[in-house]
Amino acid sequence: LDPDRLMEFWANEEISCVSFGRDRVMGQEDLRAHYESVFAIWAETQLAWLPGSTIDVLSPELALFQGTARQATTDQDGPSYVSHVHFTELLKKIDGAWKIQRNHVSGRTVQEG
Repeated sequence: LDPDRLMEFWANEEISCVSFGRDRVMGQEDLRAHYESVFAIWAETQLAWLPGSTIDVLSPELALFQGTARQATTDQDGPSYVSHVHFTELLKKIDGAWKIQRNHVSGRTVQEG
């Protein structure tokens, strides 16, 4: 679980992220702090994209990525959770690479034991 690795997927300009109804995360520093706080709790997480995800290219520099994923997470103190998440991401092409500019995630989390 490496916040620096995840930050590589985000645009370097102003970014916005809303996840599971929490407060909006705005900008690189807020997003890094969000990842660091979450990863301090998680011992392990696995993410699997489910069939049906779509990418719609809106213009040569913008695309919309939508779909569903299954995330299995184990906390440092032992509880395990499974989340079925729905996501929408606005991607922007920067220096030839697609980067996340806007992100919204919602879903349902169930504790497993």
